[in-house]
Amino acid sequence: MGRVVLLCNRPRELARELVTAAEVVTPNRYAAAALGVPYLGLDSLARECLPSGLSTARGLARRRVLRDNVATLWPGEPAQRVCQWVEPALRRWLRAGLHTRDLGPGLPPRASEVDALARGYVAQLRRRGEVDSACAAWLAAGDRARRRLVTGFPRLERDALHLLDAACADGSTVILPFAELPLFADNLACARWLEARGWRIDRRRDEPQSLGDRLAARWLGADVALDGCGRQTWPDAESEVRGVLAEAKRLILRAGVRADEIALVTRDERAYGPLVSAVAAEMDLRVHIAYAIPLRETRLGWWLAQGLAALGEDLPYELTLRWLGTRWHELADAWDPANALRQRPNGPDDWARAGAPPALLGVPSGRAPAAAWLDWLTALLDTAASIQHEHAREALALRRLRAAIDEARREAPGTPWSLLDFAEEVGDWLDTLTVPAQPGRGGLELHTPLALLGAQRRHLFVLGTTEGALPQPVSDDAFLDFRDREAVNALVGGDPPALETAEQAARREALMFWSLLGAPTETLRFTLPETAGNSATSPSAWLAPLALPALPREPWQADWPSWRQTVLRGDQREPVVDEARRAHCVEWRREGIDSPDAHDGALGHAFAPPKHYSVSQLTALASCPFRWFGQRALGLSGPDETAADPDPAARGSALHRALELTLRAALAAGFLRDRTALAKLAEHALDAAVGADPPDTALGQAVARAKEAHPARRSQDADRNDDEARAEWLGRLPNWPRLRAEWLGLLQRAVRQPDFMPEDAAPVAFEVGFGGDWRGLPVIGFIDRIDRLDDGSLALLDYKTAARVAPGVPEREDWPRFDLQVPLYQSVYAQHSGETVSQALYLCRLGEAQTAKVLDDTVYIAFADWVRRVFDEGSFAPDPDAAGNACRYCDLDAVCRRGPRLDRKRG
Repeated sequence: MGRVVLLCNRPRELARELVTAAEVVTPNRYAAAALGVPYLGLDSLARECLPSGLSTARGLARRRVLRDNVATLWPGEPAQRVCQWVEPALRRWLRAGLHTRDLGPGLPPRASEVDALARGYVAQLRRRGEVDSACAAWLAAGDRARRRLVTGFPRLERDALHLLDAACADGSTVILPFAELPLFADNLACARWLEARGWRIDRRRDEPQSLGDRLAARWLGADVALDGCGRQTWPDAESEVRGVLAEAKRLILRAGVRADEIALVTRDERAYGPLVSAVAAEMDLRVHIAYAIPLRETRLGWWLAQGLAALGEDLPYELTLRWLGTRWHELADAWDPANALRQRPNGPDDWARAGAPPALLGVPSGRAPAAAWLDWLTALLDTAASIQHEHAREALALRRLRAAIDEARREAPGTPWSLLDFAEEVGDWLDTLTVPAQPGRGGLELHTPLALLGAQRRHLFVLGTTEGALPQPVSDDAFLDFRDREAVNALVGGDPPALETAEQAARREALMFWSLLGAPTETLRFTLPETAGNSATSPSAWLAPLALPALPREPWQADWPSWRQTVLRGDQREPVVDEARRAHCVEWRREGIDSPDAHDGALGHAFAPPKHYSVSQLTALASCPFRWFGQRALGLSGPDETAADPDPAARGSALHRALELTLRAALAAGFLRDRTALAKLAEHALDAAVGADPPDTALGQAVARAKEAHPARRSQDADRNDDEARAEWLGRLPNWPRLRAEWLGLLQRAVRQPDFMPEDAAPVAFEVGFGGDWRGLPVIGFIDRIDRLDDGSLALLDYKTAARVAPGVPEREDWPRFDLQVPLYQSVYAQHSGETVSQALYLCRLGEAQTAKVLDDTVYIAFADWVRRVFDEGSFAPDPDAAGNACRYCDLDAVCRRGPRLDRKRG
């Protein structure tokens, strides 16, 4: 009976005729399904035919052996990067079986390096009783031979020929596509290679019958009629995908076609996959996108890579905060991000003080056993387990990582790893382990032409058929280029060549397209966008031989956005469109000249005032009512984050605290009039204010006692909600040495000023809170320092870091610019304490006295009446002061939209 190589022009139809009790070998599971047989691929067949005692190496173990050999051949180079560079050439070398031959000294340098790597790599695997799947075909044992039918392959490589020769018994048939054209020269060479080993060549040519046969024949130049085929041009890729999916949805809903009878094909899955997924979701279509992506491109992989990067840099503030801030894992709920924003932790110790999750802090130190690192990684992944309930792809990614951990435990649990070793190992997993881009079952499927080799579908849509995308340009290997391959082929000899040449690569692409043309049974549609990015496209030259008619673009409204766009232009009622119209009216009014309404803070009804006001609140309200309303009533202020270069509020908090500790320590130690001692105390007090421990000296311990006895206060009613205790974290900023020198100079200059400690005054209280009534408004405040004068009256002092104090309340129609803090504090504290307050001063630059001007009572009464009127009428429309000071430190510009819009409102 013998073994037969059947060269024919209708491989699919012929395979159906020959399917018998023989095992069928196909290139993919779809080709097997078309024949109604179980799927058996060449790789599976090679594993079945391995001699006893050998098995194919697991992915991570194989990768680890490869890294070891790369490190031996290229010492000092990053093994992981070199693996990514050389591995494609290595696998091509193994598939060609070149590692089994002595090629002599004539190899090009790069080929010699690949050969040395292949021999060492294969030998190390063999010592483990394993082989790489790329070379398993060369070890096939003849005692596993059976009667087999091999079909669906557009071309066979050398390793496949060797495997089939060993695994196919008498009665076996290998079907290869063929016509008397140069395109099929490689298949003729394959047939002759098998013929030399006892196979018989049989040629068969039939008239094309099915649509696929006629398409394939026409592409080769035959004059045959085509029905149900055409090409369609769309403005861009999104329109193309929408049009194709709309037609597919019409076939499913109106023509009764099953989703698995339709296939979407593209040569560039990565370009079209996310777009198809997004548009299908809008159209309520289920899609299955099977191309593989590395774990690093999943959400879980990205998160893990961010964590490794943060650990590698010793948990820096920005990178660690971004890592922990991902909201889908349990770590996000195990700590307080607001605390970290204020404290700016940098390093493990700081993060521990900031309340970081235990999973972040339990990292093994130094060179720990691999098992310890893997235990930590397992605990970390347990905190991210909830992601698997959100997306099937993430569930698969988590499963792959856990399987990799189990495999690593078996391989080398006691191997010592440093953090760098661990990061490289896990990084290798993230780059080499893959998951489907969008896994699932059922629905429409997006494939490359490779997935449909030997398969069939009733309706086929081929997307992105533009020049440069179909066919894809032939490209060189990054390590072993075509010139080196030609040199190796010349040494090895034989036909077909051992390594694929540029000419063969071009023929492989064409054969794949020819095979794809045989897949449709009812309709075939080629689609292409007119533009890609900012460039115009042209149709693929491969479409010209088919001479397909241009099809009209039918405006199917198969997704909600397209339907709503149509409804928006008409009178039809629809809830989402109604909401869109209402939102549009709001925006139109906000941007127009109409007076402000509730969406701009003009509520039109009374708004409950706060229980009490602070000076900062009243000043903010006068500067812009909308700013007060947005921050205080709506809670729209941004997070209170300590900047790397602190803002004026944080700077003021630290300097105020340092002066408080300086004077408390001086008062307790008796150094109040000694300016030299005050300057030294100021240095220790500044360090204590930012969290450092004072030195073990008399002055240092005086500051320490003052800090322990008087903790930093928390101010709940300042305009910026600043927490004075956050000054304790400024000392951990990277630029603290520069800031310390600058701030210490300011403090020491201040305490040496005559105005800082007048001869007729003595400090009696610091950071004093009070409350009372001012012009009918309930107010509270904090006084930085209170001095007792020689005449028994009090002087209120407020520290300012600026050279002079500008009036706080801006000019309005009913009053000029005026200072509010001094008259308010002087009046209300006198009521609060029952004592005489004869002075209220600012110490500018912390030590230069400046008296604020007190105006006539009519100004203050007008201001208080205006404040009450704002709340009685709910008038919080944006109205910043003319100088724009209110906008300088306001973070509500995205809500207020200040600029020309406010000018139009003012008319």
